[in-house]
This record gives sequence, structure tokens and C-alpha cells, in this order.
Amino acid sequence: MLNKYLLLVLLLLLTSCTATNNDKPAPAPSTSENSSSDFHHPVTTSEVPNSPIAEPNEPANLAALDDVWLRIRQQMSVNVADRPEIAMERKFYSRQQKFLNDVATRADPFLYYIVTRLEQRGMPIELALIPIVESAFNPQIKGAGVSGMWQMAPQTAKNFGLKINYWYDGRNDAIASTEAVLDLLQYLHDNLENDWINAVAAYNSGEARIQNAIIRNKAKGKPTDFYSLNIPVKYTRTVPKWLALVDIVRNPERHQVQLKPIANKPQFAIAKIKGPVDLAQAAQASGLSLAQLKRFNTGFKRHATSPDGPHQLAIPVDNFSKFDPSGLKVQKLVAGQSYKIKKGDTLGSIAAKFGVSINQLKKQNNLKSNTLTVGNSIQIPPEAETARAKSASTYKVRKGDNIWTISKKLKIDAEQLRVANKLASGAELKPGQILKVPSASELAKKSSKKSKAANTSGLYTVQSGDSLDKIARKHKVKISDLIKWNDLKKSYMLKPGMKLKVSGSGSKS
Repeated sequence: MLNKYLLLVLLLLLTSCTATNNDKPAPAPSTSENSSSDFHHPVTTSEVPNSPIAEPNEPANLAALDDVWLRIRQQMSVNVADRPEIAMERKFYSRQQKFLNDVATRADPFLYYIVTRLEQRGMPIELALIPIVESAFNPQIKGAGVSGMWQMAPQTAKNFGLKINYWYDGRNDAIASTEAVLDLLQYLHDNLENDWINAVAAYNSGEARIQNAIIRNKAKGKPTDFYSLNIPVKYTRTVPKWLALVDIVRNPERHQVQLKPIANKPQFAIAKIKGPVDLAQAAQASGLSLAQLKRFNTGFKRHATSPDGPHQLAIPVDNFSKFDPSGLKVQKLVAGQSYKIKKGDTLGSIAAKFGVSINQLKKQNNLKSNTLTVGNSIQIPPEAETARAKSASTYKVRKGDNIWTISKKLKIDAEQLRVANKLASGAELKPGQILKVPSASELAKKSSKKSKAANTSGLYTVQSGDSLDKIARKHKVKISDLIKWNDLKKSYMLKPGMKLKVSGSGSKS
């Protein structure tokens, strides 16, 4: 019977995720070595409140506690209603002692950090329990388009400042994702009647559903608290689960549950790194195994950090004093241009297109085989730009050539090739004719101008069911920018028909 309940827990975790979005991969790696001068030591930790070097100013009564669960319990303020759906979830969790033990083990490195950040921001301490519902505190878990301890969707994550690329996924970085989610929850609270339960419901089901329910209730003169909104449970499953856990943590003895102790002290400190570094070497320099280092740095997807810094590396407190960057060889990965793999591409065709060898491509991207995945991006060696400028700046027309076949051969847009050579549509080419081939930078510049021109009005008409989050995701901008461009108040309700700026230009009416 227990196994069936555990299976149900996992299934419910995967269904309690936020909305999904597609995501684009970024360039792949290259490798070379240099000195370790890109490390800062001693480490600057003013931005990291849980660092033992920063010495956060904690209230004495909280700092004196041994267990983070006790710290949470002393500050609880969210009211848990006496409702059957909460009672059902509470009964369920109270029977899952092994599950709760595993949760505590996974939460151990990060719960103190989350709790202290909530305290510093003046947010309800109970929000620290949301990752139990979303992921069982697993920062590496993936759902249907969502990922990480907080189960964030790609576009929502980007809207709140997280990076997602070939090297790194901020959703899986427990530290960075926590900051993004707390920003998101604060935004939802401020825009949904200053109600934290509404905010958690919107985090699960989307802002628009809760916002529309609030508008309906206001029109009918009804209250706008979460329970008065009468939203079907299937859309807000996180809420009763979260509140059930709040009740259990508030009084574990009453519910016959034991909460495995988690030390009430910082678990890691942050080292700031300018450039790329091999994680195995960083682990060795800290006196850790690679697995131990990765437990605290779950956002990194590759064996090294990306060419573009700076980066932060979380190192367990007990090992931080041992961390010696002087022996590390920092990889100086030069970020050459990237190329998105298309259907029909091979390493050979890409190498020929950019005037480099297959071996250079494989070395630049640390590839062990010739297999490519459509949609992924790979990095072109920096020397390829020079080779292309020399070999592909012009093209000599051969017998049987036309604009379309040449554009396919050179892997560029046929219309861009025609315009670059001022050719009439359908113009015939003659063998021996020399065509100008626009460079990658020229094509990118023209594409950018075209994109800007297409968005000169920068206005969007609000539709029924729209929310700021939905509009931000649709136009790939940040919610904070929408608020700034449109001079909106935090509690502003959108109305169908109104016009919003969705870029830095245009005007609101």
C-alpha cells in the first residue's frame, strides 16, 4: 500500500507544475587552458546573505535555534482553513514519513538560505515549503516543460532574470531560482489583492485565471480571497497540498510526523569566478568530489562553466576555507559565432559552410561523435569568421545555378542573397557571374533592423483572459518592463481593449 502512495506522490508532484514554454539552446563548448587569475579570493559575499563571511544580521532568538524547522515554526502566520481538500492532503502527507525524510535530505543544503531570504524580504515563511509540493525539493527534476526545485517554465524564468542556455539552466540553480521565484510570488501578491494564497494559486495555475476570478467576484460584490473565488481544485492543486504541509510543520506531533532536523546555519558560501573553469578541478581545489560540488551547483549542465562570466560557485561552508583557486587552470573559452542545427545538416556540411575542418568543430564543441540534434546550437571556431570572409564573400555562378540553389549551398536566405546583389525577382544568372555573399554580421544587422521596424508601434491590445505574465511571455519581454513602459501601479487590473506598450517605443492609450 505504501508503494502505491509513494507512486501517487510522484505523480502529483509532476502535475503541480507551472505553465510550460519552449526554450532555445545556446552555443556549445570549446576548450583551452590558461592561468587562474580569473578567481577572486578572498570572496566578495555582500550579495549572499547566507555566507559565513557576510555575517548576516540575524535576530538573536532565531540564530540561537538548532533546527530550521523550528525557525520556520516560530514565524508562521498563514491561516489554514478547515476544509476537506486540505484535510485530505494533510492525512496523506502524515502517512509519508519516508517521503518527508527524503525531502529533508534534499532540502538540507538550501532551506536555511530560502528561509533567511524570506525573512529579509518580509515574505511569509511558509513559502519555503512550496518546493516540497513542486519537486520534493529536488533541484534537478524536470516536468512537462518545467524544471528545477520550483518547477519554473522557461519563459517565466527568463522574465524574472534567469539564464537558460547550453551551459546552464537557472531554473535548476537552487540559489538563483529562489530569487526569481520570490520576485514572482511578490509580484503575484501585489497584483492579486495582496493575498498570499491567491499568489500561490496563481503560481500554480497562471495569473490570468486568478485575476479573472477576482474581476468576476468584484463585479458581483463578492469577496476576493482565494476560497471565495471558487476555482476548481484541478487548477490549483498546489494550494491544499501547501497548506496541509504548513499545518504539519506547525504541529508535527499532532499529526504523528517527525521532521528530520536541518541545521539552522549557512550551508555554503559563494566564490565569484570571472571566466570558465572545469568543475572537476574546482571540486578538487575545494577538497570535494565532483558529485559533492554539483549537489550545491545544480544549475551547471556541462563539465565546465560557460565562456561568458561572471559565474558564482557555491561551496560548502566546511570546505570554503580549503578552497584554493591558485592551482586551477581556467579554461579560456573563446565565444565564436554560434550556428543553429537544421534538418539535413551534418558536421561536414557545417564545416564546409564556415571553412573549418570537422575535427575543429568537434574539438570546439567537445563532441565525441558525429551525431547532431536538430534545433541545438553549436559553436563555430573563431577562425571560421576569417575563413568565411575570404572564401565566401563572393560566389562565382556555375552552369545550372540559380538564386535558390546557391542560397541552399551557402546556407543563407535566397531573398537576402537577391537583395544583396540588387537582382530582380526571377532574374536569370549567367555562368561566371560574380555574386556578393553577405557576411553573417551583415545578415544579422539587417535582420535586427527589420525586426525593429516591424515593431515600431510597439502596442498590444489586451484581450479577455490576458495577464501581464501572459503578455510578457507572448512578446518575450519582462513583466517589470511592461509595468515601467505603461506606468502601471502594482495592483493594476488589465481590461480588454486597452493598449499596452510591449516594447520601449510606442504609446499607451
